[in-house]
Amino acid sequence: MLEGGDVGDIAEALGRLLGGWVTVVDLDGTPAARYGPVPPDLDVAAALRRADDERGGDGAGRPVTVPCAGGARVVAVVAGGQRLGTLLLGGIGDGRGPGPAELSPAQVRTVERAAMVTALVLLSTQRADEADRLDRADGLAELLGAAGPPRPATLARLAALGVSVHRPHLLLVCRSHPARRRALAREAATLGGRSGLVAEREGALVVLLPGDDPAAAGARLARPSSEQDSDAGVTVGAAGPFRPADGADAALWEARRAAEALLALDRAGESAAAAGLGFAGLLLGDRPDVAGYVDGILGPVAEHDERRGSDLLHTLEAYYATGASPTRAAARLHVHVNTVAQRLERIGTLLGPGWQDPERSLEVQLALRLHRLDASGRQ
Repeated sequence: MLEGGDVGDIAEALGRLLGGWVTVVDLDGTPAARYGPVPPDLDVAAALRRADDERGGDGAGRPVTVPCAGGARVVAVVAGGQRLGTLLLGGIGDGRGPGPAELSPAQVRTVERAAMVTALVLLSTQRADEADRLDRADGLAELLGAAGPPRPATLARLAALGVSVHRPHLLLVCRSHPARRRALAREAATLGGRSGLVAEREGALVVLLPGDDPAAAGARLARPSSEQDSDAGVTVGAAGPFRPADGADAALWEARRAAEALLALDRAGESAAAAGLGFAGLLLGDRPDVAGYVDGILGPVAEHDERRGSDLLHTLEAYYATGASPTRAAARLHVHVNTVAQRLERIGTLLGPGWQDPERSLEVQLALRLHRLDASGRQ
């Protein structure tokens, strides 16, 4: 360890000495290192729970055998009374029985010493990671706190942290259960590598990362809760792309509002940018993209009209203007009702299934009104 070894070296050394497999998990149960043929069906969470029950809160560093994965041994890694992680080991048998062989006193001492050294390495790594995390979080907080373009000193600090301030970036606002925020922050920090920053702000996790697709980035962190884990849900509002050199206050406002809108629309556990929230997104963006919204809803129908010389948009307007009645729409258009029925069938093919459902229908009618306003404004 004095020569720069890490927990991976500890796992390998211990596995070789005992002739079995070893895995090291951090405080969140995430594997940090492994050696040997770790059972693929090893349920780490269950093993930790059973070991804690057997240990009764005492005996840190003492191997506890639990009835899972052929009798894995679980060893708490503790330093200064603080639980830092866990060693799990197994496959150590004498071949005379189906279960694991008892560890000899010498082997128990070896495991206890390995747990102690692992604790020192994890503690050192944890302190270094925490200092780096705080530095990066402060850099993001400095960017988010600027009204408009940041000061040169802020840009220099961001550049030193690995952020290319003149390249496109995204901002995510993640709403989750407070107990899951730490693990979520670690996951989010991997998305942008050394170019991404993560910080807590006003009860949410804010993530800055390079990219130009806010919907795709948000989808990587969003997840619904479940009956088995009601606290697992993560709702993500996304904004961008934007250049950090131009400031992030508008993107933060938009991403935060998108997350709030998802929750208000009973869409917890999903992700969306303003453009993906339909008409609600028009109220969120710093510069509402009305043309993009109309094209996203009516684009296929408008393209069909332009390409074929048809009149589907006018038919759609008449259909809704007459209370969604094909008969009254036909009278309004001075055509046969069968003609309207055929046009509606074509419209349904272009808009996709469910276009007459209440929520989709509202979107279509709003897009039609905006389209008409835009057309009248250009006349």
